[in-house]
Amino acid sequence: MNLRRGSALVAALTVLAIAGPTAPVAAKSGVGSNWAAVTQSDNGRTAGEHVAQKTSSDLAIMSCYGSARSYTAESNNGDAARWPATGYATTTSNCIDINVKSNQSEYVKACLYQSSTGSWSCNAYRWIPGGTWGEAATDVLDGTRFYLLFDMSSNGIVAY
Repeated sequence: MNLRRGSALVAALTVLAIAGPTAPVAAKSGVGSNWAAVTQSDNGRTAGEHVAQKTSSDLAIMSCYGSARSYTAESNNGDAARWPATGYATTTSNCIDINVKSNQSEYVKACLYQSSTGSWSCNAYRWIPGGTWGEAATDVLDGTRFYLLFDMSSNGIVAY
């Protein structure tokens, strides 16, 4: 959770504690994040309902990234670097997407096992700036086998 979203969460929880769970959301936070800008489009939701909705999505993100693990992918003779080096990883219920945070800017693609055809299929390379989370694949079913290919040797963390 980024710092601005955390500040907005504290502000919303303060409103909830003072006004009670059925109070309408009445003030716009000056934090500047979409999370805090709730007064103009709340459609009558109460503070309690709004906090419950946003904190559950934040918890899902934290659960996904909280399950991240380190990876190292080595390139041999200019070939794409592969993680895991042999075999495959399997997606979990922690994340909807396959997320990568590399220590450097690079291209990554995910190769997924298609159980219906019994073959592997790779998506196009996606650019991920170094030090930021990026998606190697989106909307992947739980239990899907996959491996990642990088355009160069790579290390960082992956959440899936």
